[in-house]
Amino acid sequence: MKRNSAIVLVFSLLIILLPQITAALTLTPPLLEIGVEPGREITSKIKVFNESDSTISLYPSTANFTAKDEIGTPYFLFDEEEGLASWIEITPGPIVLLPGERQDVVFNVKVPEDADPGGHYAGIFFGSAPPVIDSEAGQVTVVSKLGVLLLFRVSGDVTVRNAIQEFHILNDQKIFTRLPINFWYRLRNSGNLHIRPEGEIEIKNIFGLKTTKSPQKELTRQEEEQYKYKFVNANPIEGAVLPDSVRKFETAWKKSEPYDIENRNFFQNFISQAVAEYKNFAFGRYTASLKISNVPESLTVEKISFWVFPWHFLLLLVIVLIIAILILVLIISRYNRWIIKRAFRANHDESINSIQISPKNLPVEQNHPASTSQDNQRLENDT
Repeated sequence: MKRNSAIVLVFSLLIILLPQITAALTLTPPLLEIGVEPGREITSKIKVFNESDSTISLYPSTANFTAKDEIGTPYFLFDEEEGLASWIEITPGPIVLLPGERQDVVFNVKVPEDADPGGHYAGIFFGSAPPVIDSEAGQVTVVSKLGVLLLFRVSGDVTVRNAIQEFHILNDQKIFTRLPINFWYRLRNSGNLHIRPEGEIEIKNIFGLKTTKSPQKELTRQEEEQYKYKFVNANPIEGAVLPDSVRKFETAWKKSEPYDIENRNFFQNFISQAVAEYKNFAFGRYTASLKISNVPESLTVEKISFWVFPWHFLLLLVIVLIIAILILVLIISRYNRWIIKRAFRANHDESINSIQISPKNLPVEQNHPASTSQDNQRLENDT
């Protein structure tokens, strides 16, 4: 068949990348990543859960896929008769599920002796009807489907060749008023095995001190929530880059979830901006470095510098401080005046009390009879 008989399915509608519950069906696990050796056979299973109120019939099918674009959308090759899809053995269906019923769908994978080492990729689909192939048009009629991805690693001479093509801040912005700071980078995989980048974007302040904190061990789900705002995960969606493809990864440095700013009047908008800057506060010049542990070449990528100046919050803080200082000065001034007034009244009252002396306390003039007779006699003698 012609190559153009391959069709592209919208990945978000057909494949479950994360455990999602549709209106009728849930498949787990959403992805199987398995290492095998040539000539070996493995058995695995997919759990299927009918959450609807009616009986449904499912028809399994398989298809290889490769990378379609830079955001991880797969390109399914429904007419390809080789590769991992042809190694899978699964019941053709129908698989009947009663309302609320769960069932394990078992499948086998027989790896050929001459299988190429490296990555092999396929999907197992569960459709509401068996696929119909139009032999004249060479097209696959697509029905409603959900599926699980299979990422197989066949051991042997595996080539690992990766390169960071670009590392940027979104829109190459250099000055911000608050977090988050959105980063993106492109990773090219020129090897024959998919790679899942592991690492971080390291943030340092103007003094060269690291402002983010890297986990030192494998994190549990609860610990991941605690570290959510402590470091910048270079691969927050745990995406993989398939061989001979380029994938774009996006991540962000933030200290909390973005604050919703309602554009009303100027004053309300200013306050909202200040609150948003407080919740995602940063100040000064920072440097971002891309450090991916399984891509050593990432250490040579040029660092990015940017500034954060939360002027709404700082201006509001200055205004509040000025008002607080003025109120404090006013309070101290009034208190000092009250103390002075009180002291003046106390002194004034004491002065009045010292002046107003009662008559009974006045000094009484005393007569000295002996002295008077002596003075009279002295006068007579003189005469």
